[in-house]
Amino acid sequence: HLYENPDLTFGEIKDILQQAADGRLQGTIKVDGQNLYLSYSIKASEARFARTENEMLTGGLPEEGLSTRFPEAVLGSFTEAFNDWQKALDGIEVEEKLALFGEDANNFYNVEVTGYKINVIGYKGKSLVIQQVGHKTNSKLDVNEKGKKSPALLDISQDLIKQASKKLSATLEQAQPDKKIVYNKTITLGPTADKKVLQTALNKIDQALQSVGL
Repeated sequence: HLYENPDLTFGEIKDILQQAADGRLQGTIKVDGQNLYLSYSIKASEARFARTENEMLTGGLPEEGLSTRFPEAVLGSFTEAFNDWQKALDGIEVEEKLALFGEDANNFYNVEVTGYKINVIGYKGKSLVIQQVGHKTNSKLDVNEKGKKSPALLDISQDLIKQASKKLSATLEQAQPDKKIVYNKTITLGPTADKKVLQTALNKIDQALQSVGL
């Protein structure tokens, strides 16, 4: 989201809008799901999940922790999705798990759970969508000015995530054809048909800047 980056200049914002209008902007699809961070512990031979950074720091929670983190209204969908994650992990070797997750649930992947419970969009099937960004690791920590520790962003090959997603999905689909593990690939947005929309937005930015003397 642009509003989450306070370092963007107004010139950069205008350039992004121009790229979007021209059909030159690349990005991933915003899916309508529920967010969950997923991992795996080789030591414990079990899948793990996390909702907070503190949970990531301690290696996440096993399936039993779902009932303590989610209300009854969504517990069933999250439990089903978590079990599907565990089933899918049977399709990759220990060496691949080590590269993806570390030895003891060190790396957590930013995943959207879609189709298990309808928000606004009704999906045909059920999917675990692995995002390209936002993954975290407790193997490396960030420390703020107050000394608070948090998991660092995970630096990992997109190709590794993409290939692992295919293997995980193939395993899951063998048992349940209506379910998938999906890598949220990059797409190029199409151009806008009415360029007046762009000009209106650019004019409003210029007017806002002029109103404060910039």
